[in-house]
Amino acid sequence: MRGIVALALAGAVLAAGPARAEAPTAEAVLDTYADIALAGYRDSLIAAQGLDAAIDLLIAAPSRATMARPMIQSLSSSERKSISSVNWVMRWR
Repeated sequence: MRGIVALALAGAVLAAGPARAEAPTAEAVLDTYADIALAGYRDSLIAAQGLDAAIDLLIAAPSRATMARPMIQSLSSSERKSISSVNWVMRWR
């Protein structure tokens, strides 16, 4: 019985034709891009604050362990920056 109901439902969906979405408004597009930019800048700020804390720790207590933290933070922030840059480039192609 379930198979018949599923088949009937699938047939009704196919008979209705493809769903058509309305084109987004210019304001909606700009809002989306602004949200993407804000998220990228927010990630960069968080990464910069982590790097700042790691450098403060290195200055306060220099050691091999505290020397590695700023390097790791720097690599992490570079990765975040490259991801947000790729997103922007891909969206503007």
